Amino acid sequence: MIEFHLRNGKTDRTPCYAKLNLLGHCQLNEIGTGSQCGGHGICGKDRVLILSASEAEALSPPSAEELKHLRTEELAQGIRLACQCYPQKDDLDLEIRVL
Repeated sequence: MIEFHLRNGKTDRTPCYAKLNLLGHCQLNEIGTGSQCGGHGICGKDRVLILSASEAEALSPPSAEELKHLRTEELAQGIRLACQCYPQKDDLDLEIRVL
């Protein structure tokens, strides 16, 4: 299950699917992320903070697009682009803050 902490202080939950990036999970629940390019990694606006993951290797490694938009410090803090970040398998437990 993915638990999203929203900008308005509320939380929303959705099942976790490996073949769907975090932006897609947000779209399932009509959670706005600020994406302006339709999820292609061009705008760098759909930033999320990974608060916790049930497994160390729960998410895909940073993509080339993420490395263009995010500083090393941001990646180290757990900031990712929702459109580029995929759960590695179904049914993971993730806690994510939409930035």
